[in-house]
Amino acid sequence: RNCLPGHSRVIASRVSFVGLRSIVNSVLISMKGDVFFSLVQRNHADLVLDNVFLQLYDLKCLLRCSEVCKSWNYSSRSQALWRPLCEQIWSDKSYVPQECRKLLESGEAKKALALSLLDRHRVRITFEELTEFKFDFRFKEAAGAFWMHSDPYWNGEPAAQRRFSPEGNVTVFSFLPQSMGGSEDGENEITWRFVDEGRARRRVRGGSMVRVNINGRSVPLYKVARHPKNWGFILHSCWAVYTSYPMPPLSRAAA
Repeated sequence: RNCLPGHSRVIASRVSFVGLRSIVNSVLISMKGDVFFSLVQRNHADLVLDNVFLQLYDLKCLLRCSEVCKSWNYSSRSQALWRPLCEQIWSDKSYVPQECRKLLESGEAKKALALSLLDRHRVRITFEELTEFKFDFRFKEAAGAFWMHSDPYWNGEPAAQRRFSPEGNVTVFSFLPQSMGGSEDGENEITWRFVDEGRARRRVRGGSMVRVNINGRSVPLYKVARHPKNWGFILHSCWAVYTSYPMPPLSRAAA
């Protein structure tokens, strides 16, 4: 502790988390004694600190370390630290904006991660995002027995898939056939539009509410939400749900 730069004794009072001591010890053990002391004597203790920080695959831990002092803050800004952390956090996410991925590739990993963490709470979907995904679709129990009976999801099959086209139509890719007691939803004309797009007056097309019409008749309004874990988009009404990520089977969803 005395060899690390930046008055690291304040760790005890300002950075309190389990495991930092073991991480420091493992880094020092992995370095040969003569190499370690040589670095310290030549005022290269910052290299030791960099090796310690490379082991911190925890966002909160790294951010708290960056508040200890100027030296620690400087070391915590390294691209070598933030890129692996960014990739680790994004690894199980179904959606990360392209803007964030471009920032990562341009060497701004910390900014990319910060922007993606803010974006996960956004419940306004853009025109490009809505028309990009092939959404999984299912009815809710509130829709009634007839629609549940004709829904593949409620019959143990993969969820039906639909796509919102840029022209304003909704394409149905799969539905339970009439031979299995279902209804051929592909025979219906389904259109969509944003409800609140005009009110927002923003340069980027999009909205937080989507209106779907079937054969000219409106169905209950869909509101945009985000999955708290995989950051995917959810469109939900009182009768049905769309997800931009693969919908889990009925057995797993119930569990």
